[in-house]
Amino acid sequence: MLADAAFQTAWFFCALALASVSDLRSHHIPNSICILTAAAGLIAISPARFIGQILGSVVALPFLGMAILFRDRMGGGDIKFIAAVGFAIGLFPTLWGVILGMLVAISYAVVRASIEKHCAATPTPIDQIAIPLAPFLSIGFATFYILEVLT
Repeated sequence: MLADAAFQTAWFFCALALASVSDLRSHHIPNSICILTAAAGLIAISPARFIGQILGSVVALPFLGMAILFRDRMGGGDIKFIAAVGFAIGLFPTLWGVILGMLVAISYAVVRASIEKHCAATPTPIDQIAIPLAPFLSIGFATFYILEVLT
């Protein structure tokens, strides 16, 4: 049982790293990485956790609505990544991970815009800054995954 949890943790963190690197390089998260991330939830699956895993995927629905309303703001890869992580770690770690990740991403955008405002000849408006979300979301997911494991 302990070996399953260790393997799941390693698998999950590798999937987060792959998604982050892919999003940083190309602003694209491939479906294969989302499938690998969701597969982490299958490693140590149990009937007691299954409902939480399904509900964890539901966390992605508000982002789907946002992507429909604002087509150029969020991609489908981010939404599938959130749903895959939700299946892997459950409802509450996913929900809190998204909140933390988005706060870090917004902080990054604000700091970047203020630096560009003072240092660049033609600063990028804050609403035009393209942010790869996977690295920021991964910070939140990893944080709350570790907190979930420790408690």
